[in-house]
Amino acid sequence: MWNQTSQYSRKRIILTPMIDVLFIILIFFMLVSSFNLDRGISIQSFSELGSSINSKTIAVIDIEKDKRSINGLEVKIDNLADELINLGTKKDIQIFLRPSEDLPVQAMIDVFDELLLENFQTIYILEP
Repeated sequence: MWNQTSQYSRKRIILTPMIDVLFIILIFFMLVSSFNLDRGISIQSFSELGSSINSKTIAVIDIEKDKRSINGLEVKIDNLADELINLGTKKDIQIFLRPSEDLPVQAMIDVFDELLLENFQTIYILEP
C-alpha cells in the first residue's frame, strides 16, 4: 500500500514576505495622503463688511463665462490685473467680485486666485 502522508505532504505558506509587502503599501499610501491636503481660501462677503468701506478706490468686477468688466467697462480676461493696477496701488483698491448667475464656481475661484497672486489685499464677493 501507499503511504498517503508522504505523497500529500502539506506545504507551509510563508506569510512574512506578504506581510512586509502590505506594510510597505500601507506606508506608501499614508505618505501620499498626507501630501494631498486641501487648501482653503479666506472669503469675506459684502454683508460681513458692514460700514468699513472707506475712501479707497472701489472696483466692481462683473464676472461672466466669457467676459470680465471693471466698473461697467469690459476688459480682456488676460488683462484683468493690469487694468486694476491702472486704477491705483494694490493696497488702495477694494475689489468687489460679482459673479453672474450661471458662472461655475471654479471660474470664480480662478479670478480670485489670479487677484491673490497679484497681491491685491482687499477682495470681497457680492451675491449674483
